[in-house]
Order: sequence, then structure tokens, then C-alpha cells
Amino acid sequence: MTIRSASLHWNGLAKFFHWSIVVLLLAQGIAAVLMDGFPREMRGTVMMLHKSTGVLILLLAIARLAWRLMSKAPPVLPEVSAANRMLAQLGHVVLYVLLFAVPLSGFLMSAYGGRVTEFYGLFALPNFVAANDAMSALMHQIHEPLFFALVLAAAGHAAAALYHHYIKRDATLIRMLPGNRT
Repeated sequence: MTIRSASLHWNGLAKFFHWSIVVLLLAQGIAAVLMDGFPREMRGTVMMLHKSTGVLILLLAIARLAWRLMSKAPPVLPEVSAANRMLAQLGHVVLYVLLFAVPLSGFLMSAYGGRVTEFYGLFALPNFVAANDAMSALMHQIHEPLFFALVLAAAGHAAAALYHHYIKRDATLIRMLPGNRT
């Protein structure tokens, strides 16, 4: 697996970060929607898994951003208009901001609430803040709307990829699909 992207396609590491985060976000959304339906005795375990997966998403987002800052992206296809390039850049910035904001707000909600965040039961993350009910409530109020904003941004990102694939018929989507080296 190469670290840098080749001239025309995203490399395996970029694809790993991209698709891992997609799968984990889908799992988070499903778990969050179904959370109240779990039997009471399972909710603690489900919440631990939810928090752990949020931390994992944050770690992957940090690694992905670090990779992105160190690695040259493949060039935008010449047939992509300047307006679409600008929209894509804006969309990526929004996605990155939300990939950081959603798990951080969840972690802070727990930390300000005096609750521990365990990473898949292996170890507990340190709470870097003192318990504060008002701040915990604030983080609770913003965590879910931030997640829905992330869902909307990701849906827009996916719709743009499908637009490029089915309407524009260019290779934008294919360059990020696993195994493709267009």
C-alpha cells in the first residue's frame, strides 16, 4: 500500500480512511437510532461501543487529515468545472470540520457529565475537563444536530459522486472505489 497517491487515482491508504469512516458512520447512525430499543441491561455496552466508535472515527479523521496534508492528491479531472471544484473543496472542509466536531462534542458531553469514555473496554480515556452539568447539557444539545449536519454533508458528497458518475460520466467516483486505479 503506497503512502502517496499516484497521478490519477487515490491510493489504498486514502481509500482505507475514506471507506472505513463511511462504514463506521453508518454503524454510528444505526446504533444511535436503535439505542432506546435495546434492553436496559444492554444499553451500557451499546453506549460504550458507540463512544468507542466515535473515538475511532476521530482517530481515523486525524490520520486522514495528516495524510492529506502530507500527500499530494490526484489532480481534479480536467472536465470538472471551476465551480464544481470550489464546491468540492468547500464540501470537504465541511466534512472534515464535522468529522472532528461530532466525536469531540460526544466526548465532551460525557466528560463534562463526569462519565468515563472507555475505548472498546480496553482502557479509559482521561477526562481533560472537570464535571460541569451546564457544559454537558450544551454538548448534548449540539451533538445530535452536528451528527445530522454530518449526515447531510456526507449525503451531498455521495450525491455529487453519483452525479459525476451517472450524469457527467467522468471518473471522479471510480478513482475512490476500492481496487480501481483509473
